Amino acid sequence: MSSTSKFTGEKSSRGTANSGGSRIFLAGASGVIGQRLIPILIQAGHVVGGMTRSPSKTKLLSDLGAEPIVCDVFDRDALIQAVRDFNPDVILNELTDLPDDVAKIDEHADLNARIRTEGNQNLIEAARQSGSPKLLVQSVAWELPDGPDARAVAELERSVLAERGVVLRYGMFYGPGTYNEQQLPEEPRVQIDRAAERTVEALGEPTGIVVISEQRTISSRPMLVLALLIASTVILSSTLMAQKTATPPKTQETIKDLITKDLAGCPGKEVLMYTVDFPPGFSSPVHRHDAQVCVYVLEGSVVMQVRGGKELTLLPGQSFYEDPNDIHVVSRNASSTTPAKFLVFLIHKKGHPLVIPAK
Repeated sequence: MSSTSKFTGEKSSRGTANSGGSRIFLAGASGVIGQRLIPILIQAGHVVGGMTRSPSKTKLLSDLGAEPIVCDVFDRDALIQAVRDFNPDVILNELTDLPDDVAKIDEHADLNARIRTEGNQNLIEAARQSGSPKLLVQSVAWELPDGPDARAVAELERSVLAERGVVLRYGMFYGPGTYNEQQLPEEPRVQIDRAAERTVEALGEPTGIVVISEQRTISSRPMLVLALLIASTVILSSTLMAQKTATPPKTQETIKDLITKDLAGCPGKEVLMYTVDFPPGFSSPVHRHDAQVCVYVLEGSVVMQVRGGKELTLLPGQSFYEDPNDIHVVSRNASSTTPAKFLVFLIHKKGHPLVIPAK
């Protein structure tokens, strides 16, 4: 296969980058989110190389402020050369292969799967041969039915995390130019312009999974608890996920203590952290904790609800908070076939029971 990548020679209409900005190679630049990302990235002081396989899109990308790069992600040699030529600090992969008509989306499952596997792997190889710039790659925040697309997403995420990159799990897009222009899709969802803004905010995230969704699963009150939780899970989540092994079916939850520590400056209070494994189909009885509790999902999917609140289905990377007065009416594995694992971080009165039955 001959190499076909090239810089087009067209200049951005937005001028040069501010000092301190990064060089960002944006794959999928002419897509629905790519077109929104370019102006925000330029405004933030970055230089954007906008990759498209279609020469007809180069003027659009130039007008938005990017340096157009014509290249097919499946032309591996050309892609490696294109990335080398641009010399990026960051590769942002927003590539998909989806039809304009949502009714035909099933017909594109294999094509979309290919771009998430072969296409993404080609970008990873190009990164390796170009000084290993940081990788941020599009994924989805909802559970896909078993099939080529679901398997491709799993492979994509594993490969990105293995390169110490960042997986961007987006909710379903809605707004102008998306499949949901006139109606709200089911949760998890995110308005397309807000998705672009939050993607730019994620450029500084460490390796791991970032969920970009409007679903609100954390109260604004427990900011100290949340900060501690995030700091701990950055270290723990990759280790715990790597320890997953095949186990026989269980009928009860499995709890593994990780840490118990007196809370400095708060006499009579202690901090606890532990993991909980829910076997397929498991559901906890109604209860409360008389504690400030944060839950962070590591594997599978978990359904949570406190009395008076909305039932929420949480995916890996999503969190949930309950305060001492909350009655936990729903706590179950969302799947009847797949185990779930989550991390619990709580602050409570020392010597008091962790779980109190409730009606």
